[in-house]
Amino acid sequence: MIPRTDRGRRVQQRIYADRPQCVAVVGDPRIGKSTFLDWLAKAAEDADPPPPPGTRFVRLSLAGPSSANPSTFLHDVLEQIRVSASAAGEEPSARVSTLPGSMDASPRTYAAFEAEVQAVSQSGGRLILLLDDFDHVTASQAFPGTFFSFLRAQANNFPVAYVTTSRQDLQQLCVLKEVEESPFFNIFQNLGLGPLDESATRALAVARAPAADPATLGDWAWRESGGLPEVAVACAGLVAGGTAPGGGAVATLDSQLAPYFTVLWEHFDATQRALLERIAAGQPPGERDARPLRDLGPRRGYVREQDGKWWLVSTAFERFLASRKGTSPGLMTRVKRLFGGSR
Repeated sequence: MIPRTDRGRRVQQRIYADRPQCVAVVGDPRIGKSTFLDWLAKAAEDADPPPPPGTRFVRLSLAGPSSANPSTFLHDVLEQIRVSASAAGEEPSARVSTLPGSMDASPRTYAAFEAEVQAVSQSGGRLILLLDDFDHVTASQAFPGTFFSFLRAQANNFPVAYVTTSRQDLQQLCVLKEVEESPFFNIFQNLGLGPLDESATRALAVARAPAADPATLGDWAWRESGGLPEVAVACAGLVAGGTAPGGGAVATLDSQLAPYFTVLWEHFDATQRALLERIAAGQPPGERDARPLRDLGPRRGYVREQDGKWWLVSTAFERFLASRKGTSPGLMTRVKRLFGGSR
């Protein structure tokens, strides 16, 4: 598990409150959003801390069939509630079988779902939906505004909370105007996930390669990743496989990380890409860069500043940018020194 205990506790406080609250977890690709939901589910299973009595957790990945349309979504949630009831030794509900065979979002579909939610509530329980990649739903024309109004009504009328993950704020990823303007999004509190701090990065790397020298591996993982979990895990994987940290492992590391950095690069907009390339080349940001600099720096953690000088936090990401430009990483380092950059 990626160490996000502090943020996990904050979410637990909200979903375990007397009236559970909804949380939208937002972060860049492969920053650990799915793992964060796994942590919440595992913590509930381990009673760390014990969830309120009768709490039902439903974990759905919406990058798959569950995001086809409202009926599929609701059916899959109901099926998981039924399975969890069976696992707890309770009589499973027959309501899931009342859903129509067609994939139309009929009133009967919504009524079956609401009846199940009401039954959970009347038994003194609550329903927590962990919805990974929820932007697949907001970005789909198969989900009309009425679907989101229905979800909001469940959270308003019953002890129901949604914990969603997405790469950007959900309202930025709505394909339909009626969905973007839906009051559904007003029930969420946003929680941003960015790179790990130094101590958490070192702990993650050492946990993945426990036989390694912790100081050597920690230094390398922190320098290469700057807190990006995907990079730190890759460093640990190489060391666990018998590769010594340092220069000899760089080519292998870069090859493994190229697909990840490609996806990450495509996630940035044109202004952010231009700024990252200039900082990587040792060029100081200008006055017009203030807004993207705040976003890429304090908010998302890709660049850092000291004494007015900026640099990329991840040397592996810096090499990726150099390879895109056809520039030698060594030359980039000399250029940075010429402009007064430091690490």
